[in-house]
Amino acid sequence: RAGMAAVWIDDGLPEGIEPLEALDVDTKRRATGAIRDAFRDVTRTLPSGGKLSADAIAEMSEVADLIVRDVTRNVHTALALNDLANADGYTLKHSLAVTTVGLALGLRVMRKYGWIDVDGKRRYDCGNGRMSALGVGLLLHDIGKLAVPATILQKPGPLDDEEWQAMRSHPLLGVQIHKKADGISPLARAVVRSHHERWNGSGYPDGQAQVDIHQFARIAAVADV
Repeated sequence: RAGMAAVWIDDGLPEGIEPLEALDVDTKRRATGAIRDAFRDVTRTLPSGGKLSADAIAEMSEVADLIVRDVTRNVHTALALNDLANADGYTLKHSLAVTTVGLALGLRVMRKYGWIDVDGKRRYDCGNGRMSALGVGLLLHDIGKLAVPATILQKPGPLDDEEWQAMRSHPLLGVQIHKKADGISPLARAVVRSHHERWNGSGYPDGQAQVDIHQFARIAAVADV
């Protein structure tokens, strides 16, 4: 009620750490608008299967690049996500937080562990639009939930088996929405499909394990916690 989204407790443990705002004002504004417009696109077209417009996809890509820019400046610092709590609604806040954390993690993973290119060579750069593709995937990772009944998404208590099965369908529903949109990278689709897979094979929808899970999906799984 006081308008405070979060507090920073100076109890000695964070000595030497000063949290920095993760995203600048313009990036937050454009990101919330882009996510809102994309979700409205899909909600409006759900009766015919759900579809993202070319304009929404282009805006998502530009927003992902802006977030990459902002996160790159602060990649070695603590990110203050409290400012994202002012986004209107859980979906916007969650999508922005997951994208910000995921890109910060992704940048460090790429630089430390690298990635394997089409020639089987390990690279340590972030070129070829990889970070932008990761960002788009993170921004839209939960878009399949638009096709899950609101009564299930908003149920206050535990889900029963049938409801849980419907909830677990959202990654594949998200992939179907992505497939109907031109211009979305397969790397982004990998995030949407596999962000609930787990290293020990206990995840869904495919029960993949360890390195069989796409690297970007493994990053997304951590950021989504």
